[in-house]
Amino acid sequence: MSSRWYIPVSEGGQTKGISDSGIDLFKADPVKSLTREMCQNSIDVRVDGSKPVRMEFDLFEISSSEIPGRDQLASIYEEAEAFAKTQKHFHKAEKYFKRTRPILNRDKITVLRISDFNTRGLDGADDSRDWSSGWFRLVRSVSSSDKDEGSIGKYGSGKLSAFVCSDFQTVFYSTKAIKNDVVAYEGVTKLMNYIDREDKTRTDVGYYCEGSSEPIFEQAHFQESFSRTEYGTDIYIFGFKYAKSNWQQDIIVSLLDGFLYAIMEKHLSVSIGDISVNHETVDGLISQYHDLLDPRTIDYYKLLTLSEKDGVATRLLSYLEDEDIIVKMMVKPGLHKRVGIIRHPGMKVFDKGYISSTVSFAGICIIKGKQVSQLFGGLENIQHTKWELNRYDDDPALKAKAEKYRNKLYSDLTALFNELKGETVTEDVDPDIGDCLPDPFSEEKKEQETISDAVLEIGKTREVKVTPENDVSAADPEGDDEIEGDGTEGRAGGEHNPHPPYPGPFPGPGPEPGPGPEPGPGPNPGPAPGPGPDPNPGEEPAKQKLKKVKANVRSKALDVPNGSYMLLVTPKEDVINGVIDVRMGAESDSYKAEIINASIDGKPLSVNQNCIYNINLVKGVKGKLEVKLNYSDLCSLEVHVYGY
Repeated sequence: MSSRWYIPVSEGGQTKGISDSGIDLFKADPVKSLTREMCQNSIDVRVDGSKPVRMEFDLFEISSSEIPGRDQLASIYEEAEAFAKTQKHFHKAEKYFKRTRPILNRDKITVLRISDFNTRGLDGADDSRDWSSGWFRLVRSVSSSDKDEGSIGKYGSGKLSAFVCSDFQTVFYSTKAIKNDVVAYEGVTKLMNYIDREDKTRTDVGYYCEGSSEPIFEQAHFQESFSRTEYGTDIYIFGFKYAKSNWQQDIIVSLLDGFLYAIMEKHLSVSIGDISVNHETVDGLISQYHDLLDPRTIDYYKLLTLSEKDGVATRLLSYLEDEDIIVKMMVKPGLHKRVGIIRHPGMKVFDKGYISSTVSFAGICIIKGKQVSQLFGGLENIQHTKWELNRYDDDPALKAKAEKYRNKLYSDLTALFNELKGETVTEDVDPDIGDCLPDPFSEEKKEQETISDAVLEIGKTREVKVTPENDVSAADPEGDDEIEGDGTEGRAGGEHNPHPPYPGPFPGPGPEPGPGPEPGPGPNPGPAPGPGPDPNPGEEPAKQKLKKVKANVRSKALDVPNGSYMLLVTPKEDVINGVIDVRMGAESDSYKAEIINASIDGKPLSVNQNCIYNINLVKGVKGKLEVKLNYSDLCSLEVHVYGY
């Protein structure tokens, strides 16, 4: 049986356009998103726990004639482009094909290979009926969300990050799996639905395969210098579009921000071309990339390298097994008042806040034991960036157990902080970074300043001149701002943001920044305005007194194929002429949603990109907003509410 590009015939139903496959979700920061998604999937399938998972990111060139089935793929692109030209409003598709078709005829194209070792490979390539296998979920399914209890990666929507890095949205997967010693590869290209020359409607996904989407049972050979002998998986991104950018730097920064503990503890070792990121090189890399890293990463690095004599306290906690949680903490001026929650074997899940708003400290909490890792792992949202008790709604006993130990953990973290701070610590409050003063205009604030383990509440902003108070309410002694039992897939509050709050070109992650001339405040102010919405262009942000508003938020899918959702927003205070920022969640980050239209109680609202403007809500009264997104797959929504 010969290999070929196979585009299945669509037998009716929903159609998808060129940007309707979820790929746009990762365009905000593609290389860093790619790094996080790929590493979390690989580290989750480690075989020998005494050795690190090894990963390689390697760039090479091939002749375009070496693209498997190049001529057939070019013909498919030609048919799809011809169809797009017959449609009135397919301008984006026409531009896409006009740009990408010539790439297939270049003399050379660039390919990025991402390989892992000391992993079990992708099982299931030899069983097309096993839809829960690693092969099926990575290669054949869309936004699969099944995962083993306690796992991090699951080949969900995060796998689309590879396609956004391809000039023509084409990726090849090759594996050597432990199970049945299977070797296989297959290519996937993301297109759009189109009608071909035979008047048949084709789906938006094509496969380089044998038969009807069956894998090719041999190893892919695209790079002369590489041949796999160990078990593991290789992902080839054809037409890697960031080859001429600082892609190596972006990968290194993403690794250090998200996987510092895994690297330092020899759980993960990565080669990016000729640069090695491992426990032996991490010290030099921290120094070299210091200004590009999230400042909290520097805090966590200090905790992992300093000792008790330097003021670092270490506690071994026993929850479900002996010493199954490790906590390191230090109270010292200049630290960023967060505890990095790290689940073994080493990916940071989120930065826990709401412990102190005045005294600087930093901590890391390593969830090390197998049982407690599984328990807390089940709380993780799709993006692996926070804990949500409603993940256990179907098992009340397990939910109660998770809540008990989560609250105990937060209480233990607070108790350790109080022990270390003592009665003699005095420190000037930095109003730019206090927990109680999240400034939506500050470049420093970003999303992670308002998230810790938050699910649905957003901290209020107070003006800088106000004397700060602790942001923990009396009803919430643990400092957790999660609304329990909401049972929603919607999200609000900031997520962990891999864009570091350092001076640089990255815009803030909130609603679109206004044109105010002032840079965002904070210890490392950048030249860009902060991330708050600006419904009154021209005013200085400080004069608008715009603030984030606490609100209960639920999202409800109305018509997923048409991108229709209901947002149920109950604010904790009146919102006058407010702004709602809507984001879509991936496995490890959140991205701006593209809002087509929105209405409240049937009345249309003004929208711009990811923001809905001129919102008026009454304290304690549920507002019902209907929102239509330019996205046709089920997604997790993150909602920020701003008002005056």
